[in-house]
Amino acid sequence: MDETQPCYVHRLNKPPKKSSKEGTISTLQVEKGLRNGQLTYVIALIKIKPEEIVEVIDEIVSILQEYANMMPLELPKKFPLRRSTNHQIELLLRAKPPAQVPYLMTPSELEELRKQLPELLYARLIEPSRTPYGALVIFQKTQDGLLQMCVDYCALNKVTIKNKYPISLVVDLFDRLTKVE
Repeated sequence: MDETQPCYVHRLNKPPKKSSKEGTISTLQVEKGLRNGQLTYVIALIKIKPEEIVEVIDEIVSILQEYANMMPLELPKKFPLRRSTNHQIELLLRAKPPAQVPYLMTPSELEELRKQLPELLYARLIEPSRTPYGALVIFQKTQDGLLQMCVDYCALNKVTIKNKYPISLVVDLFDRLTKVE
């Protein structure tokens, strides 16, 4: 890809004609489409140069160093100590515990579950329970191909009373921030 030459993107709503420039759109056409609420995709082609070293601005480096201790390299293996307030989840009147059949799992998902459960028990992030209120487990593949355990609380959410605490408007919060120095 030559960085000095423009890159033309063909429109998908009609096939390109004989001339290659007839199948491209201009900046004005993109702006008009955005104003009209048309579905628009922007694609930028960048040539990756592995030998090129990107220099980070000194201000960014100093900020990264200043806040380096904010996130530990490894998460703690225990919950923090108990707080003075124990929060409760209130259930709808006469709500029955959601009883569901577990999702079917592939052998690889079952193997991953058998691997992760003892680790979570050992780290005390979960504990054995006989409560009738449980949640199903499903697995989602991550971008690198690993299986991520997800807990499906949908059925439990249906029988809980929603918290109706008023949330501040974002506009008001931004107004408060502008007054802060």
